[in-house]
Amino acid sequence: MSGLAVIETKTNEITRETVQSYLRSFGLTNSLQPHEIEQFIEVAVAHKLNPFKREIYCIPYETSVQQSDGSWKKERTLSTVIGYEVYLKRAERARNLDGWKVCTEGKIQDNTLKAIITIHRKDWKEPFSHEVWFFEYNRNNKMWKKLPVTMLKKVAIAQGFRLCFPEEVGRLPYTPEEIGDFEESETTELDATEILNGSTAKIEPENEQEKQDVSESDVEFELMKQSLSNASKAVVIQKMGEAMKAHKDGNLTDEQYAELRDLANYRLSELKEAANGK
Repeated sequence: MSGLAVIETKTNEITRETVQSYLRSFGLTNSLQPHEIEQFIEVAVAHKLNPFKREIYCIPYETSVQQSDGSWKKERTLSTVIGYEVYLKRAERARNLDGWKVCTEGKIQDNTLKAIITIHRKDWKEPFSHEVWFFEYNRNNKMWKKLPVTMLKKVAIAQGFRLCFPEEVGRLPYTPEEIGDFEESETTELDATEILNGSTAKIEPENEQEKQDVSESDVEFELMKQSLSNASKAVVIQKMGEAMKAHKDGNLTDEQYAELRDLANYRLSELKEAANGK
């Protein structure tokens, strides 16, 4: 095996050390409790999910729980979630995915809005179809108010691929769009028009407001993500300077800036490992 192949294999391995390095790099060891850290590590390693690539992340939050005496008490919970694109990548690895499409029907105003996903498998005669309803999954928070159609489509994608590819993705954690216990979480702010690597469909914004939202910050975000994937150290530093300015100017959300920062650190670690392996 060539030296380059060895480096790539090591870099793509998801070990306890990889996840611990991620937690230390972003100061999460100070904000998470010991059992939460262990929970996050176990899930990431078991499912081979890379936190540096934002394939998995965790959201600590508090919920109000009623006690036996009728009083209410705040209790801390940790949700370990993944991005919906992980389902697509895993399904494509099975080599049976033969195309998919997600669309919506109905209106929010009369509770008829639903998202419908249709998935074609090469080894199935008939396409698989699944639908989710807006009134069942609407979290009524920032992102669901801003991009209701996009958020509903993400729920349909996650559920549809879990049902259609149970062996490949059935045991993976849920996406943040499916979990409604935490409020106003910026972790759900994913690009509405992202064309996923190797996938055969994309999510389209369905109204003028969503098109406007996508055209401003999300396009800039997507371009920056692409430029970081195989960049040199000098380019990574340059792009993160641009990202910092865009974030300060309000052209990137907190979540988008955090994702770019994660990608930049991951790319720098790849370059460092490659240099050490020469």
